[in-house]
Amino acid sequence: MAISKNSLKKLALIALCILVMQCSPFNSAQKKVKQGKYVEAIDQLKKLAQESKQEHTKGKANFLIAESYRLSNQLSKAEEYYQKSMQNSHFQDNNALFFLALAQKSNGKYEEAKASFERFLKTKGDIKLLRRAKQEIENLQSISPATKENSYVTISNCSTVNSEGNDYSPMVNKTEVVFASTKGSKLDPADKIGFSDLFSATIDPGTNCLQDIQPLNNQINLEGFHEASPTFSKDGRVMIFARSNSGKKRDPNKDVDLYVSIKKNGEWAEPKPLKISTPNYWDASPMLSPDGKSLYFASNRPGGYGGIDLFRATKNRRGEWANVTNLGKSINTAGDEMFPYVSKDRKLYFASSGHPGLGGLDLFVAVRKDGETTIENLGKPYNSSSDDFGLIFIEDKKGFFCSNRVTNESKGGDDIYHFEDTTPELKHFEYYLSGTTYLEEGENNEVVLPNVSLKLLDESDAFIERAESDENGKFQFNAKLEIGPTYKVVGEKSTFLAHFSDFSTAGKEADQNQYLSYAKDTIDVVLKTKVVLQKNIFEGLNSKEVSEIELNHITYEFDKWDLTTEAMRELDKLIDYMKTNPDLKVELGSHTDSRGSNKYNMTLSEKRSNSAVDYIVSRGIDTERIQAKGYGETDLKFPNAKMEEEHEQNRRTTVRIIE
Repeated sequence: MAISKNSLKKLALIALCILVMQCSPFNSAQKKVKQGKYVEAIDQLKKLAQESKQEHTKGKANFLIAESYRLSNQLSKAEEYYQKSMQNSHFQDNNALFFLALAQKSNGKYEEAKASFERFLKTKGDIKLLRRAKQEIENLQSISPATKENSYVTISNCSTVNSEGNDYSPMVNKTEVVFASTKGSKLDPADKIGFSDLFSATIDPGTNCLQDIQPLNNQINLEGFHEASPTFSKDGRVMIFARSNSGKKRDPNKDVDLYVSIKKNGEWAEPKPLKISTPNYWDASPMLSPDGKSLYFASNRPGGYGGIDLFRATKNRRGEWANVTNLGKSINTAGDEMFPYVSKDRKLYFASSGHPGLGGLDLFVAVRKDGETTIENLGKPYNSSSDDFGLIFIEDKKGFFCSNRVTNESKGGDDIYHFEDTTPELKHFEYYLSGTTYLEEGENNEVVLPNVSLKLLDESDAFIERAESDENGKFQFNAKLEIGPTYKVVGEKSTFLAHFSDFSTAGKEADQNQYLSYAKDTIDVVLKTKVVLQKNIFEGLNSKEVSEIELNHITYEFDKWDLTTEAMRELDKLIDYMKTNPDLKVELGSHTDSRGSNKYNMTLSEKRSNSAVDYIVSRGIDTERIQAKGYGETDLKFPNAKMEEEHEQNRRTTVRIIE
């Protein structure tokens, strides 16, 4: 069908109108907001809000100005523009009232914020924001402890290191402090502030702040990328940090990810992404636990409680990070939880916008004791109505934290602050470990076992002290313990299996209030444990008369290879025996009953033996010292089994020395 000239003119006019709309100043500014170019967007939108003759455009422009401030972590500046957008009858956004309330809270207007959250509950806003508004109201009703100022805590701006941009995320590595800063870098087109790089510095003993500032090498600091939030292994050779993507569409990493670098010949090597990082989600704020066995980090990956949550990964038997788990609802909220830090006494410090706080991100500490986790807001002066985050310790009562609070001292953006807590110690506690040695005689039956030789080891298995239990099985170590670490107690006695038990001091700190009436300033606190030994079922395994030992209770259900709790306890005996005989190499054999085909039973027995070996290796036994062997039905104890008990005994696990 032919198209008339008039129709062509109409189509051309429509296309021109669409093109004009797409190229209009408002659409251009809106596009910049979507691209994260907030500084450019704010300038354009402010001009539109003043000059536009359309009320709807003015209202939406003010709303987008507020959103740009919020999304660029300048929430306190957003309040004015949320108010203006809501006063405009030609433009309304259902969620503006919620974000206004957040902005009011960030400006310390707690009663106004509470009233705005209550008004928002009566609207048709986003269901997730409505739930969060309820929580915010509860938080605002319980923030009074956080508003109290701790007069014993002094803070000071580290002016020698802070710049007009962002300076944040300090972390101690041996004798240096490594932190993130935007100083001297190429400007990020999104916020016009600059890309953050990692810098090293030393602590000035005169000011307790940082000096001798040097950027890390070009393997770490890449042009056009953000690097931040370093954390280090105990020996200082491993660094895990967060790095952004390139901002390009073809970049496979769509957000911030975790990277690891190894120091070789005094230089940091090219970083590699951690496998636990998720390219499509934001993973940042990594923190290694003092023993190096856990990695804490913040992420917005699925499976959280809303916003950004804290997660923990642990090392598997190959030394890789795995087993990522959410820290749970006692820590995480519908808000954001970020910047975890684990102190040497195993307290978890973190920043949160979801727990009861003064506004923005506040600093909190989580303490686990007797199976319960309690969360405490650190209060003023650590916290303010702005963002306060990234707390670390350099000594027991000294350290650094970060804040974007506006004061006469602040340099601009995020600044690093030094803090010192001079709260007087009411009592000084010295911790010791005592206990009782027992013999396990049957299930749930323990009798006192005297004259057991005991060793106390630290977290790295270094020897600390030796002791021996008396005729009543009582013992005590004279070495002083620190609160936080996990110690190891080893019990040994001839003809008995050595027993290895972990004793964690985390959460066992004495309560000052219980000792106020004591006359002494230094008080001995004796912690209790018990060491349970078992008869050595492997005795004689090295002799010519005994070729193999059959493990008790390592039986399996028909057609199954999963380990039961009882089976794990029996395998623990073999683990203890191998730890005290470090040169021993064994074969773990698995046998099936005669039901099923030979081929099937061989496969099943191999799965069973591999399952048991995997468990043993996961508990610290080298893979080269133990091998799995499936025998299927080739070596039956009861070749003509008819009773179920006989079939069960055919399904057994054996141990024999192979070298």
